[in-house]
Amino acid sequence: MPSSQWTYNLATEPKGPPHKVSRRLGPDTGHTVGWLVRIMDPGSDFRIEDVDFKPIAHLTAERDGKRHSVHRIDDEHGALLARITRRRRRFRRTVWEIQPAAGPAVRAVRGRLVWWAVWLAYLPVNVLIGAIPALLLDDDAWVGTPRRLIWRDSSHRAHITYRGVADEFQVHEEGWDPRLVSALVGIHALLDPPTDENNRRM
Repeated sequence: MPSSQWTYNLATEPKGPPHKVSRRLGPDTGHTVGWLVRIMDPGSDFRIEDVDFKPIAHLTAERDGKRHSVHRIDDEHGALLARITRRRRRFRRTVWEIQPAAGPAVRAVRGRLVWWAVWLAYLPVNVLIGAIPALLLDDDAWVGTPRRLIWRDSSHRAHITYRGVADEFQVHEEGWDPRLVSALVGIHALLDPPTDENNRRM
């Protein structure tokens, strides 16, 4: 792993929000970069606080639909940091876009085509495996769909990767604001949470 590559993840909290966002550099031990706090104030859906619980960013849902959502991220003074958009397309892969106020826009599609082909090929087996425990144990044993995301710019250079198995984000390029990446971690956990028993819904 390159020494300049930061890895972010959402740490589980047994009592729910606030949710801790941590990051680490290479194999180093992770440290907290912020707390995602869901609040009820009009016009603001989430607040990101630093380790001293001082607000450093706000997340507002400009559009909150099942198939199309847009979240605006502002700094503590109300200046735009970025917009994060998710589009769910019928019979096509979900698209995620990040449009920073400064810097290149990046785009990702959910799952690699090869793993979608494998998942579809084993769909009947998946249904059988998931249906029996669900009926007998009232449990969820479905094999999840591919979740990997790689945000690339217009030159196809990778900036951020989400690894579904590890449930973590890796930042490959310098210049990405930790507040923006922390917001991405929280929005992704809200809209596309893991399907195992450690589900991190907010």
